[in-house]
Amino acid sequence: MVKAEIIRNGKSWATLEATRIDIVEPEKPMLAKQAANNEAELSN
Repeated sequence: MVKAEIIRNGKSWATLEATRIDIVEPEKPMLAKQAANNEAELSN
């Protein structure tokens, strides 16, 4: 269980409770994805 509290202006502003946090790999940069898409279209 993960618990977090967000404090703004010295007051509790929001709380969060989560049973799990998924860590996912960052997406490839859009330019690389675009280049891959362009190559795929050319090969069709």
